[in-house]
Amino acid sequence: MHSPTVVATLNRTPQDAADVKSYVIGPDSLADAMHSIDTVLHLAARNNDKDGELADFIKDNCEFTHDLYLAAVKAGVKTFIFVTTTHAIWPIRPSDYAKSKAAAEARLRDAEQPECKIIFVRLPAVWGQGATGKLGMISTCPPAIRPIVHSALRSLQPIAGVTHVINTIAGIVENPQAPDEVMISDPIGRFSPYHIFSLALHLALIVAVATVLLPFLLCAAVIVKLTSKGPAIFAQERVGYQKSVFKCLKFRTMYRDTANAASHEVGADQITRVGHILRKTKLDELPQAWNILRGEMRLIGPRPGLPAQHELSASRAARGIYDMKPGITGLAQVQQIDMSTPERLALEDYRYHHTRSIVTDIKILIATVLGRGAGDAAQKR
Repeated sequence: MHSPTVVATLNRTPQDAADVKSYVIGPDSLADAMHSIDTVLHLAARNNDKDGELADFIKDNCEFTHDLYLAAVKAGVKTFIFVTTTHAIWPIRPSDYAKSKAAAEARLRDAEQPECKIIFVRLPAVWGQGATGKLGMISTCPPAIRPIVHSALRSLQPIAGVTHVINTIAGIVENPQAPDEVMISDPIGRFSPYHIFSLALHLALIVAVATVLLPFLLCAAVIVKLTSKGPAIFAQERVGYQKSVFKCLKFRTMYRDTANAASHEVGADQITRVGHILRKTKLDELPQAWNILRGEMRLIGPRPGLPAQHELSASRAARGIYDMKPGITGLAQVQQIDMSTPERLALEDYRYHHTRSIVTDIKILIATVLGRGAGDAAQKR
């Protein structure tokens, strides 16, 4: 038998907006049970702490969710809120639980009808009173050290307090014009282990570039200079933290007279022979160690766009992406998402904003080293 489904009912009259009732129902007569309901909050799931094969997870988390949505459409429900997981967006070694949630998201997007909007609420591990495992430490430890414990755990992985989750979902119920995807996670503290880790990572990169890699960089600069006209280093204006414009440095990989535009807007025939090698090996990005030293970039973060990329800038600004410094590599890059799809890129940046942690950044670094981050592809002509 399927897990029960919690259905939140929001009365249509504005004066009764706070009157939210909950019902626990089975899989039968779903449409009848949802009659006169405005918003359905679906959070039932076979969680990753339950035993079962992938087929069991698909049945409970994907097929039942799809059936519930179709019943909601039939009942005239206006908003369907599907609580899913951050693990469904990470492509490397997902669990059966994450696979089933991702499958449910795909089926819902295919089935979505204009009269019943779907909002995906994406959660990490949730902590609160009664939480088990390492997250239980936050609520059970003495109040004086609770912020330290929370900061340490949040630095290792994305987490969200149950009160934060409830307040955010309540806001969505009251405002169904919310974005199609809402990420919930606790913010990372300013002086957290995550920032110490990032600082150590940046210092290691700068030291490596200045010592071990310096001969290779000098050789690359000489080869670029000798094989095509123009400077070895290419400086291009990019939009960074809080929408400030800075000069992003790279080894020049295109001919000198190439238009100043994003790579996907430039023909592949504009890339020099040496440029192809530099791009494939990602050596063209190494001069950005200077941008890191100047505090303009991070090793991991959203790739900085051009000032002329207005659609990308608007999408990022709407999602708070400019509260982060840009990076040399990032979650979008290792998933082969470049600036040719600005709305999708901004969404992936938003996902990284809420899931960044020491573990996430290490995974992105490993994926980059293994060659998953291809960067912006030039047009083929």
